[in-house]
Order: sequence, then structure tokens, then C-alpha cells
Amino acid sequence: MHPVLKVLGQWLDDAFKDVRVNSVGHVVVHLRGDPPFMVGVDEAGILGVIADLHVPFLSSVQECAELYEVVAMNEGLAPLGHVRVIPEAGPRGSCTLELRYQLSAASLTQDSLVQFCLQLSTLAKSARDKLRPVFGGVSIVSEG
Repeated sequence: MHPVLKVLGQWLDDAFKDVRVNSVGHVVVHLRGDPPFMVGVDEAGILGVIADLHVPFLSSVQECAELYEVVAMNEGLAPLGHVRVIPEAGPRGSCTLELRYQLSAASLTQDSLVQFCLQLSTLAKSARDKLRPVFGGVSIVSEG
């Protein structure tokens, strides 16, 4: 595990007490009733280490041109970050939607990381509530 991710994971564990590491090495926080949020890190050369915060919020959404148009326009969906469409391994044309935000890990404090994660989780729920009635899908919610 990247040393910066270890620190970020410890900060999240101190704040939430339900932190795990998934199969791709991201730190995952499950808050009962909310979409889980995940934190990874990427080396960005001269920019240093980038914290990659993402919150998957809808799965089994059928891909279509209208979905990509709405996501690209981003009107009111993600004032912080952007919505990303991720193809699923299952049925053809099925995808997962997530809210993603990247920032310099050097600029983070424990409080700012916690606040970013909570804000992204709230925004992901709002985006889910706007997109699900139009495009369907299954809400991604932590069991706790």
C-alpha cells in the first residue's frame, strides 16, 4: 500500500471506524444507508501524489446516448467533481455511475479529507435521486 494511502486510511479509520481495503487497494468507508466512498492515490509526476476520491452510487444502469449527454452536461449533478460512467462486466450495455473528485494529497488534512468524503457522499445521493427515475439502475448503499 502506498505510504500516503496508509495515512489517509488511518485518518478515515479514526473518523469512521469502518474502513477496509478492497481488492484494488482502495480504502473503502461504509456508512449505513449511504453509498460507500473510496480513496485511492496516484503518482502524478511533478504534481506529486493525487488523492482519488470516488463514490459509486448506481449500478446496472443501461448505457444510452441520453445518459452520456446528461453526464457530459453535468447540470446540477456534481458541483464538486464529475460523474463517471464505468462499463460493467455483466450484461452488455450495463454500467455503474460514480462521483469522482481528485486533488493533491499534500493539500489534505484529516478534517478536509473527512469533509470532502462526506460532501461527495451527499452529492452522490443527490445525483442518484436525479438519475435513477430517468435511467433506472440499482442504488448502491452500504449495509454498515
